[in-house]
Amino acid sequence: MRVVFSDRSQEHLRSIHAYIARDSKRYADLTVDRIIDCAEKVAIFPASGSRIEGCDDPNVREVYEGVYRVVYQIEAKRILIMGVIHGTRLVKPSDWQP
Repeated sequence: MRVVFSDRSQEHLRSIHAYIARDSKRYADLTVDRIIDCAEKVAIFPASGSRIEGCDDPNVREVYEGVYRVVYQIEAKRILIMGVIHGTRLVKPSDWQP
């Protein structure tokens, strides 16, 4: 399976990078790289992520990389990364749905 980042998840990654880069561009680069690596590992075991409480779709799941939640949807031929959200935030569908 291939991993595809939605426009919204790409926006999330840019925001995360910009926020962290205010203090350290190097750490911002490392953080975003780790999030991307985590997302790409999901393609190996798509069902390994946790289902999201309150979401009825069993194909929408999440994994953590550090303090970030990577929300993804398992599709027939790809993994769609729908959002990357700080773990302390309450996750609601509008955080990842178009």
